[in-house]
Amino acid sequence: MRRQYSGNEHQVIRGIGIVNCIYFNPQNEHFWIIDYRIYDPEVDNKTKIDHVE
Repeated sequence: MRRQYSGNEHQVIRGIGIVNCIYFNPQNEHFWIIDYRIYDPEVDNKTKIDHVE
């Protein structure tokens, strides 16, 4: 568990450190998880932005 910012909560929360990429189709209101990465900057020295590049 780590403290990280949550876009859903709009605040810092305790989380497991996953960065994900989701596609949402507004026409049929379905979404698909495209990719996910474990966010652990103490180990890999990557920011959340580094994971999506």
